[in-house]
Amino acid sequence: MNYYQYKRRAPRYQATDFIKPFLLIIIFVGIILTAWRFIGTEFIEGGNVISSEKVFLDIETGSAKAMTSGDGEWKNVPTGIYLYEGEKVKTQSDGRLTLTFFEKDTVRLDKSGELQLKTLSRDAIGGQAALQLNAGKIWVVIDKNSPIVSEFTIDTGLLSLKSSGGTFAVVNPGMLYVISGSVKAEILSEGKVVKTSTIGVGQELVADETIAADLATGIQKEVIFALDDTFKSSNWYRWNQQQKGAVTLNGEDVSSDAEESDGTTPDEEVLSETGTKEAIEEEELANEIDENDKEAPSQPQIKEPGANGETVILEDIEEIIIGTVSADTEGVIVNDYRLTQYKPGSGKFSYYAKTAYGNLKVGDNEYKVIAVDKAGNKSETAVITLTLTQEVVDKTKPEEEETTTESAPEATATGGVKITSPNNGENLVTSETSFEIKGEVPAGTAKVVVNDYTLQGFSEGGTTFLYRASSTLGTLEIGELNTYTVKAYDADDKLLGTASMTIDVESSQTGVGDPVITMPTSASTYTTTLDQLVIGGAVGKWVEMVYLNGEPIHEYIPGSEQWKKTVNLNPGENVLSVYGKKNGEQTSTVTITINYQN
Repeated sequence: MNYYQYKRRAPRYQATDFIKPFLLIIIFVGIILTAWRFIGTEFIEGGNVISSEKVFLDIETGSAKAMTSGDGEWKNVPTGIYLYEGEKVKTQSDGRLTLTFFEKDTVRLDKSGELQLKTLSRDAIGGQAALQLNAGKIWVVIDKNSPIVSEFTIDTGLLSLKSSGGTFAVVNPGMLYVISGSVKAEILSEGKVVKTSTIGVGQELVADETIAADLATGIQKEVIFALDDTFKSSNWYRWNQQQKGAVTLNGEDVSSDAEESDGTTPDEEVLSETGTKEAIEEEELANEIDENDKEAPSQPQIKEPGANGETVILEDIEEIIIGTVSADTEGVIVNDYRLTQYKPGSGKFSYYAKTAYGNLKVGDNEYKVIAVDKAGNKSETAVITLTLTQEVVDKTKPEEEETTTESAPEATATGGVKITSPNNGENLVTSETSFEIKGEVPAGTAKVVVNDYTLQGFSEGGTTFLYRASSTLGTLEIGELNTYTVKAYDADDKLLGTASMTIDVESSQTGVGDPVITMPTSASTYTTTLDQLVIGGAVGKWVEMVYLNGEPIHEYIPGSEQWKKTVNLNPGENVLSVYGKKNGEQTSTVTITINYQN
């Protein structure tokens, strides 16, 4: 046997044999790192599984507590930490905090509030957050100028709210105030949706368990109102107006420099406090405020019918107070009434004093005018006194009666201008207090003017027009002969034609029109868990002023046949009495007892 036949051959190695072990090590390390990263993003201390999306917490004042996922215990937390899906946060009686979502949106929680982050997620399009407001109130700012789209859902148990942009406040369980943007609101009763509405700029929604139960049984309830001055003058509203935007971990403000704006569009032609017709525009009710602004606006300057500090003897039962304010004036207040049609930056204001409105009486009437800026700083008070004598009142009454019995001029139409509605453009005697005056104008019309007011809603080249005449807007006077003259002009301001008609709103109906209460219920008693509630109802159209617990409701407009007032409730029973007055005669009184259970 050959010796070499059994000799083992030396193994031959290829280059890949040396590389394979290193490749296996690299792959193994990669798997470990990937798993570690996954674990790090899906778990936080304590081993609680949560979403990787997080929310930055900034305690503005006082103290706050948080309940981490799966912990079940409230613990004090410092400012400048992150919260995650499923966790809860609450403020103490001295605390307010700000939560920043998706590095751009903010939710502020007021004192003694509790909020849960039910779900948090983010994808390529944007972020989604579902919140549960268990107690207190929040102020939500969703930045709609950002390329990142956010969708917030907020649940109070009574309300389910959804919004993708704007600013709004929510009070547990049933109040919503929309400052900008819009919110889709669902009212729930026993977990089922009983009413769905979209709440827009300058509106508020008010509901409680009783209202929800009524809606569930098919009873219609009014729950949407204009944003109330009580809310706009609250400390919570003013504090939020002075805050800046979203805050990051390093304390930087990352809010957009652009002011929120939904745009302004003409809405309705109205008669302003000046008595001159103008277009109401849908404006943002709140803009960003310089929190360091401590300088008050200049004192208002009254120009008509006299100057600051003067006393004017009136020769009529109505008078317009006209004046100017500085450019930084955001609002004008006359005798605690905020002028609703003052336009910030216009520099001018006007206020209508009239015996029929209850704000002008026999004797000396003092009117105090104050200018307010965005930061809430108030100017020095400007005062004017209007003196009305009984002799003027007695002298004016027969003249008014004579005016109402005057024969109306015939309706006219020339140059292709025609009033088609109401009453086919013919003169009208009625007890109604609201009309749409519609008609036709010739081709080539560039503008349409009604009683010296240029219609903002008419576009050059149009052939139809619309004008709203209503006692609630101030463009229709009750008990008077109202004449409406329509004029059409071409691009060279040449008059093309005119049309006119009269609407005589009779005021000779018998009966003063006792007020009735329909909100929040028509019953004599009501129980609620809200500390603030809207009370309202109907009243005869000839009632000049409505009083709540002896105080005039200045928001009431004679002839509107409706009245409402937001009231703050004390714990326990609140007795509210309402009556009206016409020509000094008082109607019967209607009373409701509201039991506030806090």
